[in-house]
Amino acid sequence: MAFAEYAETWLRTRSFDESTRESTEFRVRKHLLPFFGSRQLASIKPGHIREWDAGMVGRLAPATRAVVFAHLRTILGAAVDDGRIAKNPCSATSVTPPRPVQRRVVPWRYDQVSAIRGGLAQRYRAMVDLAAGCRLRVAAGGDSWPWR
Repeated sequence: MAFAEYAETWLRTRSFDESTRESTEFRVRKHLLPFFGSRQLASIKPGHIREWDAGMVGRLAPATRAVVFAHLRTILGAAVDDGRIAKNPCSATSVTPPRPVQRRVVPWRYDQVSAIRGGLAQRYRAMVDLAAGCRLRVAAGGDSWPWR
């Protein structure tokens, strides 16, 4: 069975909410089927996974690569469960799953929180107090809070 045929069956038989289904279908069709679609499931080897992932570097953000790789691993895991292949090539020790880049989170200083709070309408000030009190932070490079 070709990967494309199995992936379509996997998509059709999975339970997703509608928005998850749409994004998953898009990622599978856009990023997995062009490389794996015509390959027979049993012919997909760890080297193919490494080659595909290397081809995605620079084309996809690290977080997107990690999500698409997770879809690939799940599809091939289901193929193992269904007896279509003996083992999942994504689980080989020679395959390193892509990892999203961890963004550094920097807490705001008291004077920054006060300045933001002072610049907001009275009705929004409690949100700043709550966010600061719960240790919510803006990612490094972020210069504003979402409600500003």
